[in-house]
Amino acid sequence: MSLQVWSVDALTKVFPDDGPPGDATSVVRIDAARNETEAGQLALKCDSHHLMSVVVTFGPLQPVAGGFPLAGAQARFVGHVPVRENTTNTPAEHLVRPAPAMFPDPLFPQGHIRVRKGECLPIWIDVTVPKDTPPGEYVGPIHVATDQGDAEAELRVTVYPATVPDERTLKVTNWVSWANIARFHSVKMWSEAYWDLLAVYARNLAAHRQNVVITPIFELIDMRNEGGRLALDFARFGRFVELFMREGVIGCIEGGHLGGRAGGWEATEFEISTWQPEGHGLVHKQALAGSLEANAFLADFLPALEAHLVTRGWADRYFQHLADEPIPCNVESWNKLSAAVKRYAPRLRTIEANMCHEAQNLDIWVPQLGDWHTGNDFYRSRVAAGDELWFYTCLAPTGTYANRFIDYHLVKTRLLHWLNFHYESTGFLHWGYNYWAGDVPFVDVEPVHSPNFCLPAGDNCIVYPGSGGPLDSIRFEALRDGIEDYELLRLLEPEQAHRIAARVIRAMDDCDLDPAAFRATRRELLAAFA
Repeated sequence: MSLQVWSVDALTKVFPDDGPPGDATSVVRIDAARNETEAGQLALKCDSHHLMSVVVTFGPLQPVAGGFPLAGAQARFVGHVPVRENTTNTPAEHLVRPAPAMFPDPLFPQGHIRVRKGECLPIWIDVTVPKDTPPGEYVGPIHVATDQGDAEAELRVTVYPATVPDERTLKVTNWVSWANIARFHSVKMWSEAYWDLLAVYARNLAAHRQNVVITPIFELIDMRNEGGRLALDFARFGRFVELFMREGVIGCIEGGHLGGRAGGWEATEFEISTWQPEGHGLVHKQALAGSLEANAFLADFLPALEAHLVTRGWADRYFQHLADEPIPCNVESWNKLSAAVKRYAPRLRTIEANMCHEAQNLDIWVPQLGDWHTGNDFYRSRVAAGDELWFYTCLAPTGTYANRFIDYHLVKTRLLHWLNFHYESTGFLHWGYNYWAGDVPFVDVEPVHSPNFCLPAGDNCIVYPGSGGPLDSIRFEALRDGIEDYELLRLLEPEQAHRIAARVIRAMDDCDLDPAAFRATRRELLAAFA
């Protein structure tokens, strides 16, 4: 029996055919601030037999200098998903390895597992450091028990004086498919079982420091005909917002889109959903932005929504989407819609992922990272005029830009929020929290987007459906870690913080891919608080 275990940086993706390097060690080292979770990684391999059972346990993390032990280490197993094709237009050095291949991504709780003879199992190790933990080094044993024998490793955690604040200043949203929660857990939407699941998902979002939630207003606000007038019932909307507040996500309420394109990507018109009283009921119709029908609905709906938000004390934390991603050929139609929103609900801030500098009445600009790069002077002028600036990624940008694709280096995902800090953007948006496709999301991570085009691997989701709730991915962990880094950078003097960030962020499309270089830079960040 040949059982091997060795440590791997948590920013390094471990593949089934990996083996220990020549300088392998079984010491897992983690540098952490207080009030954060940081990860390490072990790799396990048996060359002579399949492994039918693997259990990882931890002894107390004892402080080297004496005192109380540090608790909170946990282990999960990293699973692998099939990637058929690499992300297009990306240099080879920005891809972890060529596809097709099985890539590490989902995180599974310890339990039933089968590791083939000669295959490598990555073991993800999280350590959560309470905010009152004394700085210093903590050391404890890791015991790996398998049906083919046991192995020992060591966990060393260095806790620095830095403390990640409770307040989450960076605004972060990953859009949730509310229908997929119901579909993959076999419950009816808005049933009591569904509300229970929403609480589980909300806790997952909050644990990853997401503080903005996309809010499907047309599903949550019930409409009815009262004597020929449109009446709105906000009971379900209120329950939804209160749940996400209670679980620590809101933060901010991100009002879902009023409409979308009246056709394909280059359609010249946007249209919105409308409900009009007719007889004793309501008629649901699509109406072109700026039309009499659209404005008649908005004249009823938006003032009532604004008044409700003011009554609940939520108006200042609410912002409204109109129609996603206006581009030059349809921005005139989008501007008609934005003018109506400002006319009927002047207090509500507007937000949009956009690719067009001609958008009007927009309070929160969310350009795609590549557009932000090429149009930085324009966006800086909008900030100078009092607007807010976020950025977003989706199936683009690719190439040397940071993004969260499965076949990209994990450090690229973490550095997204170093970009937020270094270039002074206050928010991040991504469309795909759980837009699982097909029936087996662990198999189809490149779902069809349009004829002859599939999404880059992992663009559609950053969690997976588990039993009773979501399963994290190593990308979601890296995204949270980057948010924590952002909050630490904000605590330093700006000149010092930007000097540190510049060590790994050389330009908007050029970041250091070396995990060792990142670790050295982050230690400099942590040590700055001494």
